[in-house]
Amino acid sequence: MKPPNRTLWSRLLATLILGLSLTVALLWLLGGTCLPAAQAGPLARPLFAPGPTGTDPISNALNVPTTSNVSITFDEPISLTSVTSRTFAVYGSQSPIFTGTYSLSNLSRTVTLDPARAFFPGERVNATVTTATLNITGEQAISPTVWQFWAAVGRGSGLFTDSLQSMGSSASTDVALGDLDGDGDLDAFVANNWGPANKVWQNDGTGTFTETQSLGSSSSYAVALGDVDDDGDLDAFVVNCGWPDGAPNKMWQNDGTGAFTETQSLGNADSIDVALGDVDGDGDLDAFVANYGAGSGEANKVWQNDGTGTFTDSLQSLGSSASTGVALGDMDGDGDLDAFVTNNWDQADKVWQNDRTGTFTETQSLGSADSLGVALGDVDGDGDLDAFVANMDYDHSSGEANRVWQNDGRGAFTETQSLGSALSAAVALGDVDSDGDLDAFVANRNGANKVWWNDGTGIFTETQSLGSADSLGVALGDVDGDGDLDASVANYGAGSGEADKVWLNLNQVFLPVVLRAYP
Repeated sequence: MKPPNRTLWSRLLATLILGLSLTVALLWLLGGTCLPAAQAGPLARPLFAPGPTGTDPISNALNVPTTSNVSITFDEPISLTSVTSRTFAVYGSQSPIFTGTYSLSNLSRTVTLDPARAFFPGERVNATVTTATLNITGEQAISPTVWQFWAAVGRGSGLFTDSLQSMGSSASTDVALGDLDGDGDLDAFVANNWGPANKVWQNDGTGTFTETQSLGSSSSYAVALGDVDDDGDLDAFVVNCGWPDGAPNKMWQNDGTGAFTETQSLGNADSIDVALGDVDGDGDLDAFVANYGAGSGEANKVWQNDGTGTFTDSLQSLGSSASTGVALGDMDGDGDLDAFVTNNWDQADKVWQNDRTGTFTETQSLGSADSLGVALGDVDGDGDLDAFVANMDYDHSSGEANRVWQNDGRGAFTETQSLGSALSAAVALGDVDSDGDLDAFVANRNGANKVWWNDGTGIFTETQSLGSADSLGVALGDVDGDGDLDASVANYGAGSGEADKVWLNLNQVFLPVVLRAYP
């Protein structure tokens, strides 16, 4: 037998080793992974698919400067030509989609948006980077990444005074603040019940409002503002309740001047609340609607947006409780928006977790109170979203304590505090006293509204009682342009109508003067 050619085998082995080394080096340079999809688990990705390694600001961050950039870092170089306002979309809760300049840094792994305008003080900002973001060899991102953060406020004392404005006399159920006419200040959209038209109130920049439009004649319960058609202005999604047979919700699109036109009717349930957010990670705002069902329970609905502001039923039926409120946020830290839903008639509140495609699964039942509203925010400073729930006895005969539910970071909540014993209908979270944490403004029926200050650990103390109206909705925002959070309150009046109110936060700069003038 002929002896083996050791020189030939040595050369083949050296060639194989060199090839493997070059492959590993190439993968390292591109940030890829050698794991096949079958071994990569639930976040399985094709070879070379870029994956996110961090965002700036981080998810759920508080006190982000209003002029901050927004960025995401990947484990591979990214193609800047694939980055647009649709593939890297940034929306404000009080602002339309943010435009600006996109750039690359960190060996082209970090994509940054330098927004063309500042965030409003205290505004919640939502960002989405979609799978249409490509690396330099054309592969799509492994999955969409969705996160939220809160803009900083400045110099608010957390003590409120009546602006002495009386805004309308309808049975108002909700209010949302946002720049509706594009002039750089916060206007108000008010939802009214028992048939009166909803109202648009435009701000002159000083916190003085003038009614400019009446919209529809439904029994409306809630409104959410967002740039649903990506045309640079805020539109309005209004939910309606028509007992006993239901009523369609309405989509009102803005022409950029704050003038709205109805463009779509959606569903036919008794809807009580709505939250807008990019639940399927495609770069536009979808809608999660809480349905009540006159106590019998109707399924909550997810309406998916096609990017033009046209919504389609996702065909999910989520629960059968008498739902009254909903808030969206990434509660389990996996890069998508989950839902916290409040329920009435002694039914437990529910946590619904998202699978990144906009499909929700119930994961937790919380309490057995008669809940009417919820706000999400990092109240204890640990980087995850907690929940402040407003409670009211379902027959309106007695008060019930509000609840603070703290998150363990994985979307599992534990009750940590009971607050007051009022007929609470709504709550808004924001840093009203400018100390770096989220405080609560609670709207109460048949009694004073309450301001609860946070000590930074998620423990709240009542600090102020405001008014004596029948309040159902509240929104926080800097309506007078002094950098702190004021409050707009929707008053109901048991059907007879009470004027809505604007409560101005006493700025720390002027507080000594005010206190001297009013000892």
